[in-house]
Amino acid sequence: MSDATEADATAGEVVPVAVAPISPRLWQHAGASLTGLACLVAGGGGIAGYLGRHWWVFDMASHFRVQLSLVLLAGLAVFALQRRRHAGIAVAGLLVATAAPLGPYLLLQRSPEVATKLRIATLNVHTSNRDHASIIDWVLAERPDVVGFQEVDDTWLAALEAGLGDEYPYRRAHPRGDNFGMAVFSRLPILDDEVLYFDGVSVPTMVVRLERLTVVCAHPTPPFLSQESHTRRDHALAAIGDHAATLDGPVVLLGDLNTSPWSWSFADLCRRSGLRDAGRNAGINATWPTGNVLLSTPLDHILVSPDITVSTYRATATVGSDHRPVICTIGAP
Repeated sequence: MSDATEADATAGEVVPVAVAPISPRLWQHAGASLTGLACLVAGGGGIAGYLGRHWWVFDMASHFRVQLSLVLLAGLAVFALQRRRHAGIAVAGLLVATAAPLGPYLLLQRSPEVATKLRIATLNVHTSNRDHASIIDWVLAERPDVVGFQEVDDTWLAALEAGLGDEYPYRRAHPRGDNFGMAVFSRLPILDDEVLYFDGVSVPTMVVRLERLTVVCAHPTPPFLSQESHTRRDHALAAIGDHAATLDGPVVLLGDLNTSPWSWSFADLCRRSGLRDAGRNAGINATWPTGNVLLSTPLDHILVSPDITVSTYRATATVGSDHRPVICTIGAP
């Protein structure tokens, strides 16, 4: 074979190229870097959540402390397995700062006994939801003594009255064509009620007085992705809190408040009203959105005055709405 023929044959062959394997140490370093970045973002979000009154983005971060804490907990486990002591200490500090507001909800306590019980419930029915039967069945099964409904339009009110009218003879309703109508159904006699519009707040708040209990049903506008919408919600919550503080006797405030219990706006509501969250020491009772576990957070609440004893509190299973119902048992005032 000539040199030219031999060269042609060699040119047609596929010559394997040796690829150096990536060392386990390099993989470990890359994994640690990604873990560190995730923890830095999650910890930054947790710390930013304390500054929610200053910027709506910080306020949004405050609602997802559970998710951010889980990311940090996973990062802490990774660094512990890799024996990265300094990184682990840093992540542990971020975890404590992020999860601290969750403490009162995670420290479960035994429910106190109450002689005479009242069951109070709240549920955002979701105006466009037409699964009336599921919600009516839930109310009939749980049998709360008083239940507040949000996002009630004329169609929803007609369905609720048809399905629950016999069980709940006392009712007050303020239906609307948008997402801010509401109604209160009660087994107990209603003495009087009023619908309030506070200064600068375009949505109603219902105040319903029973014999020994005043129920406030509220649904402020949601904080869409802008500072203006957050400010509008904050003004509504502040006005509701200020009015609740003027009410005599035992008070229950319930509704879709469009804020989580670890946001500054919720703390401001409790401070202004003098009410406390009935869900403390009852776990994380996420209520919205029902279709996305990763984003789920408690937006629906029941708050009570200091003279009311809370026996049980829970968010129940889904009932067709994009919100879960919340129901609690209190000692009858």
